[in-house]
Amino acid sequence: MSMPLFDRVVKKYRKTIYRKRCNTRFKPVKNIEVNKDNRFFYDSDNSKYLIETYRKYFGEKIAGDMKTAKDLLGHKFFFLGYEVNHGCRVDWKMDPVSGKDWEDVFSFDVIFRGTNRLGDIKLPWELNKHQYFFALGKCYWLTGDKVYCDTILRHIDSWIDDNPVYKGINWVSSLEIGMRVISWIMAYPFVRNSITDEFREKMLNSLFQQIEFIEQNLSRDRYANTHLIGEAVSLIMGGLFLKTSGSGKWVSKGLEILSAEIDNQVLNDGIDKEQSLNYHRFFLDYYYLTLILLKKNKIDYAGNIDITVEKMTGFLMYALKPDGSAPSFGDADDARGISVKKNCVNDYRGLLSLGAIVFERGDFKFAAGGMSEEVLWLLGEDGVKKYQRIDEIIPKTKSKAYPDGGYYIMRSGWEKDGNYLIFDSGPLGHGSGGHGHADALSFQLCSDGINYFVDPGTYSYNLDYEWRDYFRSTPAHNTITVDGLNQSEIKDRMSWRTFANAKCNRWLSTEWFDLVDGEHDGYRRLKDPVVHRRIIFFDKNRYWVIIDLLACRGEHTFDHHLHVHPDCLPAIDPAGNSIEVVSGKDKKIHLDFIQVKDNDLKYELFKGDEKTKLGWFSENYGVKVPAHTIRFWKQNKGNTMFISLISASKKKVSLKSVTPILLTVLDQEENTEDTLSCPSFGQKNIEHETFSFNGDFLFIKRKHGELIYLYADGFDKLMIKGDLDIYSKSRIKRLAIEERNCSINIDGDKTAGLRMAGGAFNNIKVNGKGHRIKDGLIFPENSV
Repeated sequence: MSMPLFDRVVKKYRKTIYRKRCNTRFKPVKNIEVNKDNRFFYDSDNSKYLIETYRKYFGEKIAGDMKTAKDLLGHKFFFLGYEVNHGCRVDWKMDPVSGKDWEDVFSFDVIFRGTNRLGDIKLPWELNKHQYFFALGKCYWLTGDKVYCDTILRHIDSWIDDNPVYKGINWVSSLEIGMRVISWIMAYPFVRNSITDEFREKMLNSLFQQIEFIEQNLSRDRYANTHLIGEAVSLIMGGLFLKTSGSGKWVSKGLEILSAEIDNQVLNDGIDKEQSLNYHRFFLDYYYLTLILLKKNKIDYAGNIDITVEKMTGFLMYALKPDGSAPSFGDADDARGISVKKNCVNDYRGLLSLGAIVFERGDFKFAAGGMSEEVLWLLGEDGVKKYQRIDEIIPKTKSKAYPDGGYYIMRSGWEKDGNYLIFDSGPLGHGSGGHGHADALSFQLCSDGINYFVDPGTYSYNLDYEWRDYFRSTPAHNTITVDGLNQSEIKDRMSWRTFANAKCNRWLSTEWFDLVDGEHDGYRRLKDPVVHRRIIFFDKNRYWVIIDLLACRGEHTFDHHLHVHPDCLPAIDPAGNSIEVVSGKDKKIHLDFIQVKDNDLKYELFKGDEKTKLGWFSENYGVKVPAHTIRFWKQNKGNTMFISLISASKKKVSLKSVTPILLTVLDQEENTEDTLSCPSFGQKNIEHETFSFNGDFLFIKRKHGELIYLYADGFDKLMIKGDLDIYSKSRIKRLAIEERNCSINIDGDKTAGLRMAGGAFNNIKVNGKGHRIKDGLIFPENSV
């Protein structure tokens, strides 16, 4: 459903008025000035403290800051993968790829989509956000050299002259206008003491026109996203900054939007509905800017905002990889709402620093890895002192499930050299899925803190539509493709025709292991429907077992892709079903496969392939570099299974199949033998010479032949020859044995018919209460 009819009529009417006005000169607004009663993030009065503290904590960045500022003085810009030198005067409408200018026409007539577009409009828009003003202002305060301040003023002046209202590409998007408004307001403290009254009036009038445009052209529709959030924040900041008619209305409208949209755009577990961590960060940027500004000015706001922002920050903490980098799910275009440092595009931990202070969370501070520049520039001296007072706390849990968003995170611990996997079993994306990728059941994996298997990224929305479609396709993700088709069918560059619905069947997390089991229905649309189910088992410190079940009747081709980080090199072992992936830090992981039912499994490696487009990695928008993609595939009729093992041990961990649903993992380095049982195509019962089990899941760990840990659930019969024999008339929900301690959870509160033999246990608990064994039966401890 699109926007209501009344809103469409109003918008059409306004466009008619805008068209008439676009070639006329606006009359200056009377009685407009900067509102000196409201507090912002920093000002020239506290510049001395800010610069001294910056030198103390971030002194190693000054050389890079100065180089960036020097380039900016010479009108040399680097945005979204392109370096452009504008010469003596900045050309605000130039496409950096072709060197041509976008048409200087009525803004709503600009063709920026489709085959007739000049190029990727995001590239000039990035320049016109003016977020680089902060780098110039910072160097002005660091050096006292007015050339930096004068450059900001000159750029604002030339931008106003070259971009009359309603004309050209810089009056198309309300979000882009809003980001520019925020940049000008953030830059004002740097130029405040150097500005003339005449120029101030010119600048404030332009701000008024831009904010008025935003208010009248808000991105309101059924599936409003971060565009509306950025626009609302610009209304709030503009309303607090300008003292003029309408200022209070802007603030009220912005607050109303932020309160409503945080519920509309965020799932209950704190995941942004776009299903993209990049947009999740963009969303949080704006809310942190607003929260801090409102608190500084003692303005009340809805309580739901604090609750949800804290949840969203918690997800950010768990989702980040051991080295602090972010997994790439869905689209990423490098957008930032908070841009106060050189590396802000690739940094996610600055928000954790802010969250530590705003919510007084020691775990956020731990995960932040140190105080960020955002604390200094947005919270000032009070923020720095408060940050120093907060004690770091290691997060309580290692692994974490986010069932609404569909993300499941497995960790060995919070060390920088830890093992980590994030699994996607969630929705495609918000609304038409514009920023979602066809990546259901994909994963990203780190071992020893090194990125091995990655999401290749986004590359671009508009440069080349074929590359756009590849980077969001199913083959571009670490999952399985059926018959070369995407799980979800592409409609156009920002929407999908069909949606693969993914769900999680189960999530288990213990101190010993994690287990996630998900499936999606994207290939049910085929003439012979296929359902893909993936089970990932993680032995907390050693290895992952990945079981892929593809349920069907007919014949299909199944392609399993794994995308390797550019710093790593894979090599196929010609002697067996094994691949070794070596990192640039001289560490490696092993990838082994089991042949099931003698299917002919084939392997291929791709790097920078232009034909298939496999073997590319895009860490940032507009940039792609060659990297390796592993494809192993097979043709098969009927139900098909892939079983793979990824291990990080120095000595190779081996995997063998005892039956299709019973696996054994041997770890020579640890001298352990693990037994793992997962259901396969509805099969549960195992009858083996040493095992008998009829449940949902079983995991046994032996060291030097001795049983040291056991977990089983969803069964009523389990026999392990020489160790344990247990039977129940009622379904046993869970059995866990560790260090001769036995814990049983069973349906109901009755133990009648529960029998157990074997195992010299120090204590037995059933549904949390102490029990004992007598003549093979289990009784409460206080019974006769």
